[in-house]
Amino acid sequence: MRKITIVGCKLIAASVLCSTVIVTDASAQIYSRSIKGSYETHLDISYARIAGGDLRLDVYARTDSPGPHPTLIWFHAGGAMGQLTPTGKSSSTLQLLPYLEWGWNVVNVEWSLPVLTTAPLAAQNARCALRWVGTNAEKYGFDPSRVVLSGFSGGAWLALMTAMPPTPAPWESLCPGADTTKVAAVVSWSAPTDFTSVLQGPDAKAWAADWFYGLTNRAEMAALMSPVNAAAPSTPPVIIIHGDADPVVPFTQAKSLHDALKRLGVEAQLVAVAGEPHVLSRKAREQAFAAVAAFLAKLRLPTQ
Repeated sequence: MRKITIVGCKLIAASVLCSTVIVTDASAQIYSRSIKGSYETHLDISYARIAGGDLRLDVYARTDSPGPHPTLIWFHAGGAMGQLTPTGKSSSTLQLLPYLEWGWNVVNVEWSLPVLTTAPLAAQNARCALRWVGTNAEKYGFDPSRVVLSGFSGGAWLALMTAMPPTPAPWESLCPGADTTKVAAVVSWSAPTDFTSVLQGPDAKAWAADWFYGLTNRAEMAALMSPVNAAAPSTPPVIIIHGDADPVVPFTQAKSLHDALKRLGVEAQLVAVAGEPHVLSRKAREQAFAAVAAFLAKLRLPTQ
């Protein structure tokens, strides 16, 4: 296990400037200005093993306060079988900064392995990560009653599916055990939520079929893997951010999930970002994140 201690970080332009490490990323259009707490970073921890390959995660754990601390679990973006995620969790590091600024602990999850991670297995991997957090809460100072799941695109879909009641049979074979964490909220960025509608028909997308590659029951599995169908009254509060000009995942996906959650009596908020595509502009993301902070604050989660 590698460890990096980060103390007194600031985001300057598109760089994270720290006393011990400098990270730069041209896509770092993020919203954080400074990190006042001290963090110990535990990199590449194995949380599950599939087909001879380790699935790994990184932990950013506060060291200046005993905790336990609210904890974000982040799922990186990507497509089926890992073909769209050459860098996986390492591409998401700067997405975590706002939560570190708030003093949260963060878990950055690598859920994909090349050529292996189709829809059912990807969802299993995500639930394994949630269970790992519950099992290791005391060790790293996670607060299992204040866990927020989030991600972008395919990662946001996994966050949604992980927060919803599991279908018994598919989930237990890879990481048996109980879910001991309480998901306090989900922050969904540009997620696919209804695979059935993008698998065929006028809104069909090529990427949707890839998630169910090689399955003989892909229509049945697409319905099972859709958050609009998996949602239940016990689903935790959800805030959905989606550009209404998204050509990759239609905005109707966000609207459908929001409507489904409202019908079930689940606390839900839809942030429709006018004129924005799949990847939001910097200004749009900053404005949307202000809505995220307000939503989480209403749930008594610290956002300052």
